[in-house]
Amino acid sequence: MKNAVVLQVLKLETSIKMIIFLAKEKLCHCYLHTDQLSLSLQSCREALEISKEPRIYCDRAEAYINSEMYDDGMYLGVA
Repeated sequence: MKNAVVLQVLKLETSIKMIIFLAKEKLCHCYLHTDQLSLSLQSCREALEISKEPRIYCDRAEAYINSEMYDDGMYLGVA
């Protein structure tokens, strides 16, 4: 349900980078914890394109590890 709200925010907000970033960050984290790992990785990547926040690198690394992409999880943590 929370993902639906965030997706709605992204539909409505197309220009304010910080709002887009926060929405992508939340999707990254929520998808990770609902085992939607490919969506998590995509959202993490999109959030990192806007702002290089350390917590997003951590979520992205965890998504790679949960996807059994161990090398990517360890070495792409800071890209």
